[in-house]
Amino acid sequence: FNNYLNSFRSIVVYAAQVYGFYHEIDRLVDNLGGFTKQLDKHPSNALAVALSAKRNKIYRELIMGSVEIVNDIR
Repeated sequence: FNNYLNSFRSIVVYAAQVYGFYHEIDRLVDNLGGFTKQLDKHPSNALAVALSAKRNKIYRELIMGSVEIVNDIR
């Protein structure tokens, strides 16, 4: 019976991890979709960022903010 409970626990933990990963990826996709909408509405801001001397910092913060979600799961 203990083996059965351990197996069941492992399955539940695995399912929770898969769901958590799916949920975080869904949030990441939503965030990137919002970013795309912002670029569509204000292309001049995208140009300003592209020409900015601090563009690498801006892009890095944007990407790392999204990637941290996935890394939290690990």
